Amino acid sequence: MPLYQGFLLRNTFQDNGTVPAPGNLCFSPDIIPLGTQNLNWTQANNTYGGPDLGQNVVGGQVNNIYVRAKNLNAGVASASVSLYYSLSSLLLTPSSWTQLMLPGTSVNLVDGQNNTNIAAQTVALVQAPLLVSALPVPPPGQHYCLIAVANNNNVPATLPQSFPSNAAFCQWVRMNPFVAWRNITYVPSVGNTFTNIQLFGNENSAPATCIFTITGQNLGTVSYLAQCNDSRLSNPFSAQGTFVLQTGTTYTASFAIVVPANISGLNNMMAMSFTLTNANSQPFPASDIVIVYYQVPSQELDELEALVQQPFQFRLHEEAELETQMLIQIGSNSYIVNSGSQA
Repeated sequence: MPLYQGFLLRNTFQDNGTVPAPGNLCFSPDIIPLGTQNLNWTQANNTYGGPDLGQNVVGGQVNNIYVRAKNLNAGVASASVSLYYSLSSLLLTPSSWTQLMLPGTSVNLVDGQNNTNIAAQTVALVQAPLLVSALPVPPPGQHYCLIAVANNNNVPATLPQSFPSNAAFCQWVRMNPFVAWRNITYVPSVGNTFTNIQLFGNENSAPATCIFTITGQNLGTVSYLAQCNDSRLSNPFSAQGTFVLQTGTTYTASFAIVVPANISGLNNMMAMSFTLTNANSQPFPASDIVIVYYQVPSQELDELEALVQQPFQFRLHEEAELETQMLIQIGSNSYIVNSGSQA
């Protein structure tokens, strides 16, 4: 893979200087919500390899959002950072982002001496935190994602508002590591159930077969129900089943749906509702749950789809063997679910 030249914003703790794989848009350690606490450059630099420092964004207070980046240019360079938010979505294109304007449209990155000219291979931190206070109350079952964008050489990054296909969106993510997402949220389950709503779509000009996977720990007695009653589907969609053990204590469930063409933009998305229920009214187990959204490459596999497809392993139903399929990963959302109390 080619070496990226610019300020890198990671979506995982991996940092090898190469272009990241498409679709890893889940949990950036470089977007650091800290509530009312402060972060200095030394702390940001010393924790670049972990642990993650981020906290919840809490309504009713001013939240300090720090962003760090690493200069992967061959020499000294400068950059600023802009911050956006969006309702959680499995197709998080820039057309759905809203820019946060405090303290400004962008904030300079600085090194440990507060210099804006950053040496090569040096970690930089925003000169001042970006401030988040009251956001609109999200619909039930949803939350907000934060998106950070590094403006290399302080030139505002170009953000496409539409894409000709899902593969084109994935390729844009893959080739532009100046963008990072943080969409993890802490969700209390209610009794023996966990409910969630995911927005999804299809940038393609033709219908596409897409696959949802749900992965979590300790879900051996949990069943799922997924439903989408959007009238643009040929029939109301419903899928249900139980989770199957993949490895260790990790369980998975998967199902496929044909998504109509040109479902794009926040106000045009479809919504899939999820209800996960533990058997025998037992409290829902504490679990890290990840919902991932894939597209099955079209039969007329084009050059771009061939470039961004990757092998993924999962079971489509509880009786199936573990399969490897070449798929295009479009998006993902993660949740830390606290154990529910007995209903």
